[in-house]
Amino acid sequence: METAVLVTYMWAVHAALAAVVALPLAYFGRSRVTWYTWELTAFVLPFSFWLALMFVNWLPKSLSNLGEPFNISVAIPIATTLRIIIGSRIPQRYSAATLLLLLCLTAVVTYVATPVLPE
Repeated sequence: METAVLVTYMWAVHAALAAVVALPLAYFGRSRVTWYTWELTAFVLPFSFWLALMFVNWLPKSLSNLGEPFNISVAIPIATTLRIIIGSRIPQRYSAATLLLLLCLTAVVTYVATPVLPE
């Protein structure tokens, strides 16, 4: 039960940090981009990939590595900005899906590239 509370808290902090920057960007960029509801999974999917890797314990990690979702939180507003910059130059569903996949890849790379941090 304690693990579920910790994971929920970590996700909430991660999503809130990303939302504080990404949602105003999305609001002001709405004239350039058509936003799809499934794009909100950007707040869940990358974190889920990272969390699955943590639970599988593929690489040894310490409690200090629980700060890794901050990297994903930073990547979400960057992806939002890129989506606005791309606009309708390419089909918007493709750009949205590609950026979502890149966010998931960011989560995996964050897990793999971050060494074990001392506690």
